[in-house]
Amino acid sequence: MKPYNKPTLLSNIKIAIDAQNRLEQNSTNPEEVFLKTRVGIYKFISKQIYYMQSNKNYVEIFTTEGKFEVREKLETILNLLHFKVLYRIHRRYVVNIDFVTQIKDEMVYINKTAIPMSKSYNAENLIKNCIKS
Repeated sequence: MKPYNKPTLLSNIKIAIDAQNRLEQNSTNPEEVFLKTRVGIYKFISKQIYYMQSNKNYVEIFTTEGKFEVREKLETILNLLHFKVLYRIHRRYVVNIDFVTQIKDEMVYINKTAIPMSKSYNAENLIKNCIKS
């Protein structure tokens, strides 16, 4: 086996995953996408994501399957995930409207987890969409 440079290999894997995601977005199911996590490549489905939390260059994605960490900025992840159910409610948080159980005192609750809601993000749209659901 030829010697390889680990950062270059990881960068090439990321480029391949991004290319695959772009191809899949044009496919029949735009509600799922593959992302490289710390434990490997994982397929995220919009119906399984509770919320996402940004921590600098990492995003923690909380799903029905558990918590996954992706080394990417939240904005980049949102550009890859064109899921209609995801709403940004804070510079660090994105929630899945299908799992919102309560909105109270500038907090959004998903089950018993309280997530802060920023005034700078349009909370009115989130509330209107929650009422429609």
